[in-house]
Amino acid sequence: RSFGDVFNPNTGEIQAQVALADIAEMDAAVKVAARAQVGWAATNPQRRARVMFEFKRLVEARMDELAEIEGFDAEVAGELQQRAVNWLAENAARLEAQRKEFGVADEVVALPGLSIEMVVKLGEKGVKSLDDVADLASDELREIIGADNLTEAKANEIIMAARAHWFTEGDPPSAPA
Repeated sequence: RSFGDVFNPNTGEIQAQVALADIAEMDAAVKVAARAQVGWAATNPQRRARVMFEFKRLVEARMDELAEIEGFDAEVAGELQQRAVNWLAENAARLEAQRKEFGVADEVVALPGLSIEMVVKLGEKGVKSLDDVADLASDELREIIGADNLTEAKANEIIMAARAHWFTEGDPPSAPA
């Protein structure tokens, strides 16, 4: 096995030695990464966003620890943190632009239990207003959002929240005489 020196970028001194990968190890690593990318691409946007938010939280919480990793310094750790923040902001802006492009009402965005990713999925299916959401059955909402992302109970809560304006607008129904 061969080893390579790791230099401290600030001083130029050798900090450590690490094992170098051979061609077979590199090929294996590339294959693993390619398989992982397929899974990542298939992961729903809400889950990916949660992972990235957790990554951001960890980076922010452990700046000192990141700076201690071989080859990392405060500048590299800060760059990683900034990239995570930028990705999250860009993703949020992209989703908000999609939401507006689909014409999904602000009132739908405000429904408790819906993420911006879910709202975009609704827009893709032509569900744009509170009444559109209110007209859905829970199984329809779960099919649009993804059954893995929404329990039946939560879907019912969202639908009932969308129907709330039906009961608060105008005069209450009169009792039979």
